[in-house]
Amino acid sequence: MDRTRAGLLFRLRIILQLVTCVSLFAHAPRSFAEGLAPKTAACHFADPSLEDVSDVQGVLDYKASIRRLLADHDFKELDCIADAVRIDKSQFAGGRWKLNVLYWAAEEPQGHATGEDWAAHLRILRRWVTLRPKSITARVALAAAYTSYAWNARGSDNADTVTQSGWKLFDQRIGIARTILDKASGLKTRCPHWFVVMQRVALAQSWDVSRETALLQQAVAFEPDYYYYYRSHALYLAPQWNGAEGDAERFAAQVADTVGGSKGDILYFQIATQLLCYCSGVPDLKLLSWPRIQAGAAQLERQNGVSTANLNLLAYMAIKESDSVVARDTFLRIADDWDQETWKTKHFFDASKAWADKRAAYVEAPSTRIINQAREKFAPAIQQCTQTEAGDMTSFSVIFSLGKDGIIESVTSDPQTRAGSCLAKLKGETLSPLPPYAPFFFQFKVDPGSTSLI
Repeated sequence: MDRTRAGLLFRLRIILQLVTCVSLFAHAPRSFAEGLAPKTAACHFADPSLEDVSDVQGVLDYKASIRRLLADHDFKELDCIADAVRIDKSQFAGGRWKLNVLYWAAEEPQGHATGEDWAAHLRILRRWVTLRPKSITARVALAAAYTSYAWNARGSDNADTVTQSGWKLFDQRIGIARTILDKASGLKTRCPHWFVVMQRVALAQSWDVSRETALLQQAVAFEPDYYYYYRSHALYLAPQWNGAEGDAERFAAQVADTVGGSKGDILYFQIATQLLCYCSGVPDLKLLSWPRIQAGAAQLERQNGVSTANLNLLAYMAIKESDSVVARDTFLRIADDWDQETWKTKHFFDASKAWADKRAAYVEAPSTRIINQAREKFAPAIQQCTQTEAGDMTSFSVIFSLGKDGIIESVTSDPQTRAGSCLAKLKGETLSPLPPYAPFFFQFKVDPGSTSLI
């Protein structure tokens, strides 16, 4: 399927328009409640997540309870719950809206669903719409299900692997979702998740950047705190869809800067969890700021309390960033409360935890810290000596002997070169911490022809 790609200047203009919009609404009076259903009598629903210490288990229990109500066709109770959490903006400790989890629970059949499972699931949702025609929740849930049903037909592989019949079903089902949402927009009650599902339609139908950004602006105007809009827009800007390399990451930084302060850092973390690749062969966070991700996670914990779900995400990100110390410390806090949504398998969780423990012990060992400090401290001198002796491009090893007091006692090179001899001036320099034994020898391989040198 062809994907529209705007030019760099056009994309920049759109992002700046968005940032301006977010700035306008960051402190605007709330119009959100005006579009919500009036307060109803208390629901009969006993929220199971309130009994859970961990929000990982809380989300699972809440989702299971919503699924049971859906299977029992208790649509009145589902509407009551949705209206309540929409008005109260109820969240789990990690900041995840219960409204979002409710829609997530109703979106797909459980397990590896067959065509028959999908047909049965959609029949239940259509019956909900029929029996409660004024329910915004029923229509948004049905539209969300059709977007997932469309991706079920398309598959998750590259576009050139999708069959003609797969594209036909994909377009048909996305079209149905769009029609449902258009009709739902005429209801008196409005819902922030309507915009998220419409963003999925926009992605599937390859809306141009200007049109999709206008949708985001409407969403932010309606409910600025429903952060899923920003996550969806970041995905839209990913290079495999409608943006160029770095567009999504720049959007995350710009919108977080505009919101500002701790709320901006929290939003950056929440967007980053969307851009994070849950796949093998991607070793880092690419263009995302790892320090800002950590700051956002810490601010969210200060604001909402400890979230095991977010700790799992932070540990996963630390593994991607190869930050074994942060990963190890976070795994210690997680203990055995692993999140399948993040790790997929217990084996991967355990293997990552074991790597973090082993690697962090190495990184924090005195010998490793001495070598890392020497690499950083002596890099300017090594560069100066190789530049001074630019005629000699011979690679060599520079060997240091460190005494028990942390003072460099000797500096030699092998083979002996002019640049290596120049480095003898480092004798007498000090390093810390104190070596585990003396004399403590370590060496660097120096390549005068390389930009990194060591």
